[in-house]
Amino acid sequence: MSTIAFSQPETVREPHGRSGSFVSDREIANRVWAIRSSWNIEERMRRRREAERRFERLAEALNVEIQAA
Repeated sequence: MSTIAFSQPETVREPHGRSGSFVSDREIANRVWAIRSSWNIEERMRRRREAERRFERLAEALNVEIQAA
């Protein structure tokens, strides 16, 4: 299990802003943890591979952009 360190609480608007309430970093982290804890091993591996693939594409795009400059 990983440990999450929290700095001074910051607030962010709800994504849809319907309620007009604010959500703390801690609440967001708790929600993410709750979602991730429901994933089985296969789902975690699939998501990890997808994240790595997306990161590689981002790095390639940035490299192309730097070379073009």
